[in-house]
Amino acid sequence: MSGTGRARSGRSAIPAPLQLQLLPLLLLAALSACRSPPVSRRPAAATTAPAGALYWTIDPTASHIWLQLHADGALARLGHAHVIVAQQLQGQVWLHPQLERSQVEL
Repeated sequence: MSGTGRARSGRSAIPAPLQLQLLPLLLLAALSACRSPPVSRRPAAATTAPAGALYWTIDPTASHIWLQLHADGALARLGHAHVIVAQQLQGQVWLHPQLERSQVEL
């Protein structure tokens, strides 16, 4: 045996069952250090509303959107609902009498 407490065979001092239990924790620790790349916040392209359309500007200080997503498919009973919330939305909305000419930009 060497002075480090390890056998000369080069085997780990941590028993194999404990290594298997530690593996998920190590993976979670590694993944928690990851983060998504920053989102570029470009101003919306200047677009003009079609003639005859009602026009609104979305107020970022008063705007919120909630999306509720439900599990679906063969394994849906094993899943759960998720809620995604976005705040400070910017954009514009116009409603044209011909609905296919209406538009929302966020």
